Parts: sequence; C-alpha cells; structure tokens
Amino acid sequence: MSNNTAILTHAGADFDAIASAFAASKLYPGSVVIHPGSTDINAQKIIALFSDVLNFKKMRDLPKDFFENISRIVIVDTRLKNRIGNGVELLQNKNAQIVVIDHHPGETDIENAIVVGKNVGANTTILVNLLMLKKVRLTPIEATILALGIYEDTGSLSFPSVTSDDFRALEFLFSFGVDMKLVHRFTSPFLQEGQISLLRTFLEKLKEYNINGHKVGITHASLEKYVPGVSILAHKILEMIDLDVIFVLVKIGETVHIIGRSVHESFSLTEIADTFNGGGHPTAVSGTVKGEPIEIVVNKILEAVNLANFYSLKARDIMSSPVKTISSNATIKEALEIMVKMGFSGLPVEENGEIIGIIEKKNVEKAYLFGKKNSSVKQFFSPKIVMVKAFDNLREIEDKMVNEDVGRVLVEHNGHIIGIISRSDLLKAYKFEDMMKEIPRNVTTTQLPDKKYISKVIENATSKQIFKLLKEFGKIASELNLEIYLVGGAVRDALLGKKIVDFDFVTNDAISFGKRLKEKFNGTIEIFEETQTVHFVFNGMNFDFVTARREYYVDNSLVPVIEKATLKEDLARRDFTINAMAVDIREKNFGILYDYFNGYEDLLKGIIRVLKPLSFIEDPSRIFRAIKYMVELKFKFSRESEILLKKAVEIGALFSSKSQRVQEELKELIAKDEIDQVIQFFTNYGILKEIFRINGIPKATVSAIKSFYKTEKDTTKRIHAFLFLIYLSKCHINEEEVNKIFGIRKHEILKIKEAIEVFKNIKESFSKEDLPSIVIKLNNLDLTYVHAYYYKTKGEVKKFFKDYLEKLRFIKNELRGSDLKELGLKEGPQYRKIFDILTSLKLKGEIKDKNDEIKYLLEHREEFEWK
Repeated sequence: MSNNTAILTHAGADFDAIASAFAASKLYPGSVVIHPGSTDINAQKIIALFSDVLNFKKMRDLPKDFFENISRIVIVDTRLKNRIGNGVELLQNKNAQIVVIDHHPGETDIENAIVVGKNVGANTTILVNLLMLKKVRLTPIEATILALGIYEDTGSLSFPSVTSDDFRALEFLFSFGVDMKLVHRFTSPFLQEGQISLLRTFLEKLKEYNINGHKVGITHASLEKYVPGVSILAHKILEMIDLDVIFVLVKIGETVHIIGRSVHESFSLTEIADTFNGGGHPTAVSGTVKGEPIEIVVNKILEAVNLANFYSLKARDIMSSPVKTISSNATIKEALEIMVKMGFSGLPVEENGEIIGIIEKKNVEKAYLFGKKNSSVKQFFSPKIVMVKAFDNLREIEDKMVNEDVGRVLVEHNGHIIGIISRSDLLKAYKFEDMMKEIPRNVTTTQLPDKKYISKVIENATSKQIFKLLKEFGKIASELNLEIYLVGGAVRDALLGKKIVDFDFVTNDAISFGKRLKEKFNGTIEIFEETQTVHFVFNGMNFDFVTARREYYVDNSLVPVIEKATLKEDLARRDFTINAMAVDIREKNFGILYDYFNGYEDLLKGIIRVLKPLSFIEDPSRIFRAIKYMVELKFKFSRESEILLKKAVEIGALFSSKSQRVQEELKELIAKDEIDQVIQFFTNYGILKEIFRINGIPKATVSAIKSFYKTEKDTTKRIHAFLFLIYLSKCHINEEEVNKIFGIRKHEILKIKEAIEVFKNIKESFSKEDLPSIVIKLNNLDLTYVHAYYYKTKGEVKKFFKDYLEKLRFIKNELRGSDLKELGLKEGPQYRKIFDILTSLKLKGEIKDKNDEIKYLLEHREEFEWK
C-alpha cells in the first residue's frame, strides 16, 4: 500500500473489468484492488481460482485509516459513478487524484477525473498497452488473466469493435506465455439465432456420463435440414458444461451426423471415431451412421468410450506428500516463519495426531499485525477441511476448491490423509498435463526427452564402470523398495554433453541405502545419520547420497532445520532450475527425467533462473554462482532473476552473509581467465559498488588484470593481484571489509597496502638516478604485486619494470646472514640495511662479487655495529 492507490471497477464485473483492475495494479505497484462486490458467474470463478494472484480486497478488511491516506483512485472499465461497485465511497476523499481508464464512449460524471480512453475492443487493451510502454514483465498466469479480459470483450476477436491495438496487446501477452487452454475454457464465440435455438435443444437433451472418472456428454437433435456451425456448438457446450468429452448427434432423414470434441489431446477420440466410420484429430472427430436409430448409435459410442484409454492426472499425481502440518499449540510467529521460509500460503493444523483445520497465511499475517504473534494457532485457524479422493481428476479438484472457496484441499485414500493440493499445484498441473500424460508417477514433471534418450546421455557422460555402478545403485534401491535419483549438476552436465565429475543422489532413505551399500562394496563408506547423508568413495570417485529433504532457518540460526520431503520439495531448495532436475536410476525407470521447474527448457535456451524470490538473499553465494554459469556456459539471466539479484545486492545481502561459500564462490570467480566478463557483470549488477565501494574499473586496470592472468595460473596469486590492482587507485582500504568478503588474512591485506604505498611513491618520484633505491624497495615486496604493476605502467616506467623482472631483481648481494655473523657483525635489523647497501652498490657497478662486499664492510666498519 506504499503508493496509497485504490483501484475500483463496476458492479457486475465481467472478465474485462477484472482483468483491467488487475492490470491497473501492475501499472501502479503497491496499489489495492477493491473487490467490486458483484460479478458475473465466470468472473466469480476466475476470482476464486486466481485469488492468490489477483489479491482483491474487500472494503471491510482494509485498515480504518485507509480512506484518509488515499492519494489516488483509479477507476477501470466505467466512467459513470452509479456503475461503480464497492469502494465508490472512496470518491468522497477530495484530496485524492482520480484517474478513469475506460474504453466506453461518452463523458464521465465523476468530478475532477482524469480520463484515459481509447476506442478499442476491450478495456484491458488500454492497460496492457500502458504496461507494454513501461516494459512491465508478467508471469504466464498474469498474462493469461489479462488475455481473458481481451478475448471475452472482443468475442474472441470477432466483434466489430476489435482494433489493431487489441491484437498488439495480445501479442505482448503471448510473449509471456498465455495459456490458451484456460482462455478457451472461459471465453465464448458469437452465435447466430439458429445456432442459439439448436444449442438450447442440445442442452435440454444433454446426458452426462461418468466413465472411468471422466465426464462424457452426449446430446442429440433431429432436424429437417443441417444447421451450419454445429461444431461450434459442440465447443460451446464444452465451455458451458464441465465435460471432458462431448458427442453431438444430429439426425437428418436416415443419417445420423456425429461430431465429437474433447478438451485435450489426452482424451483422444480417433479410436472412438472408428466405431462410426469417422475420422479427424485427437480432439475433433466427425462421422456419419446411416439407417440406425439414435439410441443405438449412443450405446455404441458409450461402449467405445468405456474401452478408451483416456489419460488424466489425478489428485495423487499432483499432491505434495507427506503433508507438512503445524501444531495447534504453535504460535502465530512460528506459523509465519514456516510459511515465509517454505513458501506456503496455508498449513493444516494438527492436534493429537489428527488434522483439525487449516490456518491461512492471510489470517496469520493479520494476527501478527494486531500484536498476536505469541498467540496460538488454535485461536485463528479455520476448522473447515475440504477433502478430495486420491483418484479425483483435476476438474473435480477444481470444483471442490471453487465451490467450497478454499485455497487447498487434503487428499484422502482408504481413510488416511496422504497429501495436500494447493491452487498453484492445480494450475501448474493444467498447464503441464499434456507433458505428463504418458508418465505413471505420483508427482508432476515437465519431462521432454524420453528415458531411452536420457539413459544414453548418462551413459555418454560416464565411463563404462561408472555407468554399470549407477545401474547397480538402482538395483539396490529397487531391492529395498526405495526411490533413487541422480540429481543436480550431474544431470545438468550430462545434458550439456559434459563428463559427470560430481555424483549426487537423492533417495527417500539414504541411511538404509548406505547400509546395504556397505554390505555389497569394499569402498570407503561413511554414514551420517544426523544429516541423513552417505559418502561413498569407490576407485577414486566420490558418490554422495542424501535423503530427500526440505530445510528452513529459524530466527538467526546458521544451521537449517531439516525434514524429510518429497523429491519435488528436495529439488525446490536448489539454486537454479538447471540444477533442479533429477533422473530416476532404478532398473525399470532408468532414464526418466523429472523436471518440475522447466530446467530442461532453460538449459536448451541458456537461461539462469532461480526457483524462488528470496533465493539470492537466503544464499548470496548463488549470486556469484549464477555469474560463473553465465561466464562458463555463456548463459544469460531470466529477466525476473536478474531483478532479484540486483535487489539482493542493493539490500546488502553479500556483506550480511556469514557463509564461507560466498567467499569461496567469489574467489573462484575472480580467478577466472574471463575476468573481463566477470568485472562487467560486477559492474552491471552493482557488485563492484557493494564490495569495493567503487562504481567502475578503468579499462587500463581491466587490461592489466587480464594480462597478468595470461602469465600467472596460480589462483591465490591471481586473487591477490586482482585486489592489489583494484585498490591501487583507492585512498583507503577497509581491512575488516576485505577480510569479511574475501576471507583473506589481515597480514596479506597489509602486504597489499604496503605494495600500493610503494608503487604510489615510485610513480610520484620516478627517476633513473634513483633506480637502485627503487630496486631495493621492489625486492622487499611480494613479486606478485611487482608483476601485476608492470602491466599497469607505460613508457619509461614500464621499460624499467621490464628490466627489473628480467634482470635487475636477480642482482643481489652474495653475502648471507651467516657470513655477516662470521665476520663479527652484530645480529639484528642492521643485516637488512647491510644487504640493501650492498645490493645498491652492485646495481651501481661499484662492487662485483663477494670479495668486494667483504672489502666494503671492512673499509666502512665504523658505519656498522660489531661484536
């Protein structure tokens, strides 16, 4: 509510009004969308289904001071005051700016309103074009909601009011991934009068059948002549009635014309069409039968449908399991911590081993704001529990959610609760159902390649011995009735055509697996029950096994709380989508790819994408890891992930982190050959300013670093040279900051500071007459910094440093400390002074060898201390 903007629309809101209000909220970040109070039936369903996305507020739920603090009121899809729904009373605030965004003609009767209007087919179009101008990014669900508004108000782009602006708006929305399956379900084509009459007949005679969990509708009509567009009516029935398949039969004379339509390719009708000598596509078939009564044709169709092998996801396929619950005695604060850390919008409440209700995040937040953070969850949970059966399909689950107005349902099987499904699970399942229809599993995936392909990919990425070992791991898991998956970087590298170096596995019981492993193999096996991990070394190769887990942090704890979880939950805690894939290595399933987060698609497109908004803040080392992938793999950020990274840097996530991983990832990154690319990323993302307190690095310095790296491969020396050259132009080095972010010891930082001071003095007073003293100063420095500084110089100074590195640094006194002691000179700081004097004389050519050095000391014995 930071902008104090309220968004209103008209009563009886349709798709266009709802979409317009939502678009306005994207146009004015931080604004509050007021629920209009009344909507049409379809709009009501959309609000219920997408409530977490739309976030409409009811007037009664707003703070009492909301009215007083309003500075702007935006009204969409109407310009008439008497049409505005709930929230119209806000117009009484005379201090608020009023903006009307409406596509209807005519004048507004709202006093002092600024009107933004255009002659377009849908009001949503105006707002989408404004979002386009502001370059606002949308999620696929957000784009779909806005597209619904345009499709509905333009009759799916068939009304005369449609303009090129409507098409442009849709083109923009499609760039973010509009789900046309949802659009198709919620919008309607324009019908002629004859079609409306026939549709009425079809609806009156429609019979619904539940066949193997699928909803099949059959209707019929007898006509004197054929009415065009019967196929449109079949589509219309699918849109109006909750069916998976519809068969429309029209009898004209002795011929029965049959049209079949299904909502999805998974309900393929091609085999059924053979029953009536028909043909077509999986979702659209037609045919004719002559000389048979409609009743007999209907029975033949029902028999064929009963034998058809329709695939559809069930509750058990998309649920999260086991169910994460919270005790009724837990505090509101504890509930909020779990919800925030794990991304939940609600939790089942458990008491004495039974689930007694649900606590919603919005209620937890409200209780927290009212100072009830230490109150028990029991005081605020809802006892309403909505259950679905394990074999209920997506439509049945959706109906339960909408009709009962709940955000999640529990999955029941044989009297036991076996899982939970949220709205987001359901929407995701609709989107990816077609990708999963051939995979019998109890979780959702976005598998693209088949298991034969993946199996070959894994084989190519490993030696024969290792591939055989992977098969053996799968066999052991099957014997123990366990699941086991190769996960993370191993899958990523294999798909990229690289050899797998690190082998990480997830199973549902790593300890049991490790114990069996110990019985079968002679390699080194370490079992850590506390962390549920197993480390196995075999023929010099490392294999790590972990029990699938989820983890979250409580308060300021550095150690996460670890709980057993599903494969999906385990993968969800990883850094990027490309590292969140898993391959089943069990005997029968070897090669099945599990990809819940579109990692495979991102890998093909070269995209780095985080799995959750707080990813970079929770683990800032991911900032540097992401840049490493962009440098090594030539990948790029998704737009959303790039914004999240910049935000994390802005709020100081790098300095606030106590993780050693941050230091390790940073040092690995700045030691890379492609250091110029790394520096460019650091500049673009504000990392230079955050770490070094500088806005940029001069090209000459970047060039010097790059040149140094070409001749020096030692990682530590590269890092020290990098810091030296970066800090060379800085007035002050904060030792504490450098130590914290790089983990470099203070005495090393002092060496860098000393070198910087020496080179500054040399630069200011360089002269050929003083070369011996300069050489002596350089001799006392770490050669790394001299070498690095050489690439920063030019002209006479560069020539001198070249001579120093190639010749002068090797010109040194021959006497050693033991020699001085034998001559009778007192030990102590004077030894260093003596060596410097002798080196200087040698550089000047005044002495040549060891004898000359002894002779000089004896001739100038009064200048030194003797025993």
